[in-house]
Amino acid sequence: MMRLWVCILTCFWFPQSLSSQDGYLKTAMDVEQYLNHVKIQDGKLSRWPIKPEVDSISDLNLYSGIPGIILFYLELYHTTSETRYLKEAIAGGNTLLNEEIPPTIPPYALGMYTGAAGKAYTLSEVFLATNNDVYLNKAFQWMHAINDQLDGEAEAFGGYTDIIYGAAGIGLVSLYFLEQYQMEWLDELLVSSADFLVDNAQYSADIVRWKLGPQVPYFMDNFSHGAAGNAYFLLKAYQHSGDDRYFEIAHKAAEFLLSSSNEQGLVCHHDPGGEDLYYLGYCHGPPGTSRLFHAMYDLSKDMKWMNTIKMSAAYLIEMDLHENRTPGLWNNEGWCCGTVGICSYLSDPAYDHHTKYERSIKLMEERIYDQSTKGTNGVRWLHAENRSSPDELFVQTGLMQGSAGFGLYYVRRHLTKKGKKWKIVLPDEIGN
Repeated sequence: MMRLWVCILTCFWFPQSLSSQDGYLKTAMDVEQYLNHVKIQDGKLSRWPIKPEVDSISDLNLYSGIPGIILFYLELYHTTSETRYLKEAIAGGNTLLNEEIPPTIPPYALGMYTGAAGKAYTLSEVFLATNNDVYLNKAFQWMHAINDQLDGEAEAFGGYTDIIYGAAGIGLVSLYFLEQYQMEWLDELLVSSADFLVDNAQYSADIVRWKLGPQVPYFMDNFSHGAAGNAYFLLKAYQHSGDDRYFEIAHKAAEFLLSSSNEQGLVCHHDPGGEDLYYLGYCHGPPGTSRLFHAMYDLSKDMKWMNTIKMSAAYLIEMDLHENRTPGLWNNEGWCCGTVGICSYLSDPAYDHHTKYERSIKLMEERIYDQSTKGTNGVRWLHAENRSSPDELFVQTGLMQGSAGFGLYYVRRHLTKKGKKWKIVLPDEIGN
């Protein structure tokens, strides 16, 4: 009888969310329940506070704001065909529509994850789900505003080179629009972004790397703020344009990363000053940087790139991260810096290893679920965004640190288990 009760209790808390494709979808719906609970609605417009248990402040950036929540709702709609999820995405999209485009956009607010480019991408995805031109027209207005402001002038980027704020992310979004809509005028923006990286790289012998911006005193060579992400975009620009300069520089950057990685295939967080600090997430660890190595392998078929991916993935498994934390993986479970980002990488169908580590992925998923707060208003996660302040715990709603990222992960796992492809693929992702 005792064993029966143990089974009942275990099955109540874990199995649907951790052991079946329908369980992943159920957990995603529980995430949506929380987002619906904290939503602030004004007629046909909806917004979600970044930290709803602190204040009602919202933002319109892809990293922590409304766009990421819209993308989660769109994927949930594409997966379930339930129109209420599409209505929520539309209400968020209407909030983006309601924003006026300023005459001058601050350079930090041009980026894919920090501003205009991310808004344009999100509005495009709303259009693709609704076929309502009003969203696509607004997306094009944002892209025109970015292109007009940059106008081939390097200074207009504000010195930002990277995926999150700068030229690499803007370039990837321009490539997304070129591939989706064949808008040839966006070639200018793609070339401006790539040329900016060529002109603002720091060259030393055969080494190529970038700083995030002119005010940053060190290099962050991984994906979100440095060489890996910038080179990844340059490879994509090379494939689109055929400009050999882009490939040559990306190749040198990738070779540098390979030569500077440790025995586990990891690249340090920052240099100088952080040579012994290794993050494990998307931002500064294998889940992001492996995207460059994957792209290099696709172009060259040189196994050294694939071997580095396998090495770093195996290290993540060996660390037993469902039990252990490291200086570069603190009490953060999210998409950018934490456990969900690692699970997303290890289970990504784009990689050969995506079925190899299922047992370890499930153990990490149990940890993620254990760390959540569950209640009648759905499920949410209280964790620390920043390594330097691990005691500052917040529930967030956005993509990279909050509910939208958790929810999107669970929907993707559901789809992968069913052998289906995701509809929502971010401009800096490989695909599936």
